[in-house]
Amino acid sequence: MRSRMPNHTTIAAYLALFCALATGGAYAAERIGTKDLKRDAVTSPKIKAGAIHADELREPVVRVATRQADSADPMTPLSVEARCKKNERFISGGGGWSGRGTIRFAGPNTDERPPARATGYVVRGETAEAFNQLEARVICLRR
Repeated sequence: MRSRMPNHTTIAAYLALFCALATGGAYAAERIGTKDLKRDAVTSPKIKAGAIHADELREPVVRVATRQADSADPMTPLSVEARCKKNERFISGGGGWSGRGTIRFAGPNTDERPPARATGYVVRGETAEAFNQLEARVICLRR
């Protein structure tokens, strides 16, 4: 069985389709910019490995809050919180005693507005040592 040669209209249709597909992506790439993207639209899995280098990232900020145990009654429960500023985003946190002590709670603190996002880090505990310091640290990124 012999195959027929395509007629001129079929060739023109394929040529038009090829041109539309080849230039459409280039047109879109020129027209879509960073202002067109919604906040948090680009997530880690969507970024190609090696596309972002460390020198292109913002420098993190570490904020520290401390509170000293009372010398008269060191077993009084203490709480301390380190918070990011309004123009910063919470990344991580931690804390503990400068000496021996018990941590009853340590974790992110969320703001009251929905959606609840962590804005700081809270550490609560008690110690038997006078002049012991309870410390909370938070790592923030400037927006």
